[in-house]
Amino acid sequence: MSILLNSSTIASIPVWIFWLIILVAAVVIEISTINMVTVWFALGALTALLLDLLSVSLTIQVIVFFIVSILCFIVFISLVKPRFSSEVTGKIPTNADRILGQKAIVLYRINPLENIGQIQVLGQIWSARSLDGNEIETDTLVEVVDISGVHAIVKSLNDTK
Repeated sequence: MSILLNSSTIASIPVWIFWLIILVAAVVIEISTINMVTVWFALGALTALLLDLLSVSLTIQVIVFFIVSILCFIVFISLVKPRFSSEVTGKIPTNADRILGQKAIVLYRINPLENIGQIQVLGQIWSARSLDGNEIETDTLVEVVDISGVHAIVKSLNDTK
C-alpha cells in the first residue's frame, strides 16, 4: 500500500491531480443525473484538493475526504431532502394544479353512470367527474376541487343544498 499511497503520488500520479480527477468525475456524474448522487464526493474531493495544496499529509486528506463526503450526505438527507421531497406533501405538484379552485363551465353533461363529462376551465377542456357522484347538466357552473389522473373532480355551484 505504501507504493500506492506515498506522500506525493497515488498510483504514480500527483495527489492533486488524483483529487482533481475525483472532483471532475463527481461533477460530471452529478450533472448527468436527475437526482443528487455524487455532489458530496465532489465536495469531499475539493476539500482534499485544497488540503493537498496546503501540503497536508495524504493520510489526513483521505480521512477528510471521507468525513466531508459523509457529513455532506447526512446534511442533505436530514435537512435538505425533506424540504424538496414530495413525501412531505404526499403529492407531486404539477401545472395541472393551477385549475384547483377555479370555476368552470360544463361543456358535456357529467354522468357518472355513463362515465362521461367535460368542462372548460382556464381555456382548457378537461374530462370531468362529479365530486358527489351526481349528474351535472351542460352549461352548469362548477368548481374544480381535485384532480384524479386526467379527470377534474368538480362540484356544482348551482346547487342550493
